[in-house]
Amino acid sequence: MPEGWRATHFSLDTAISSAQGAQISNISGLPRPAAEYGTPLQTNGTIVPGSGIAVVIATDRGPEQSSERVFTPPLRSDDLTEGSCLAGSPCLDVLWFRGAGRIFILSAKIGANAYGRQQDALASLIRSVRFVG
Repeated sequence: MPEGWRATHFSLDTAISSAQGAQISNISGLPRPAAEYGTPLQTNGTIVPGSGIAVVIATDRGPEQSSERVFTPPLRSDDLTEGSCLAGSPCLDVLWFRGAGRIFILSAKIGANAYGRQQDALASLIRSVRFVG
């Protein structure tokens, strides 16, 4: 985990999605990830500051699970599908990956001013995803 970042484990069971995983960020006090119909599982974007990055890594049995672009670790930040965002708002980037016989989602909510060191920390976090055993 990047220095100064924190991880919070979560479990989510709604009519839309069932997920278990971790939310990893350089932001404190985040609520658990949001599952909304038509969007991938993700951090609530209204509370991600300009220099903030929040990553959700989880199992996800929701309707937005990808069946086409599924990667196998080691992962690269270039594997992320870049989403669109309004000027000054956080962007959502997503990738799905396979490991231990399951498909996982990795979604990154990236603040509009999260550059340099923060982007390097995100890339390092993505590269570190591994399965043991």
